[in-house]
Amino acid sequence: SQASLLEVLNSEFTGGQFEVWPGRPYSDGAIIATHNSFVTLVQCLITDCTVEGNGGAVVSVENSDIAVVNCTIVGNTATGNGGGVFADSGAVQLVNTIVRDNGPTNMFIEGRVLQPSTLEYCNIEGGWPGFGNIDTDPLFVDAESGDYTLQPGSPCIDTGSPMITDFDEGSSDMGYTGGGGPTPE
Repeated sequence: SQASLLEVLNSEFTGGQFEVWPGRPYSDGAIIATHNSFVTLVQCLITDCTVEGNGGAVVSVENSDIAVVNCTIVGNTATGNGGGVFADSGAVQLVNTIVRDNGPTNMFIEGRVLQPSTLEYCNIEGGWPGFGNIDTDPLFVDAESGDYTLQPGSPCIDTGSPMITDFDEGSSDMGYTGGGGPTPE
């Protein structure tokens, strides 16, 4: 079958409710890569999505790949695994991304022999192996009110990938307000 390509830039996904299709072990979540597709998310905020089944916010399955760069994935819930990120027979690449406060687990990644998942320069609650990854409170301005920008002094400021230049032309920040794309409002 023909592969599909999707690129999503500077977007917000908030408060969606999703259900599992009959016969599938995962839900559709907020963003799904399936059937040999490739999805890229850059500077996206994904919050408060709820699913029945596996995969709350970001899902990669059935030989698909998803790249998540400078995104913030918080407060999402699945009744199964991977409230934040779910990958089974799909690959995930996370760079400069914050994944926190998702339930029951932030991350579920297994399967995929041809291209392993890579996670670098991310702030992942519970920790995750990978160069530059941290596990610490990102110090959001006001998460309870939906403001996921970073406070001055956040451990996510200037600690992102050295391969990505930030708006101020310095070291990149983690999260959806970092990186060199369009300035998030």
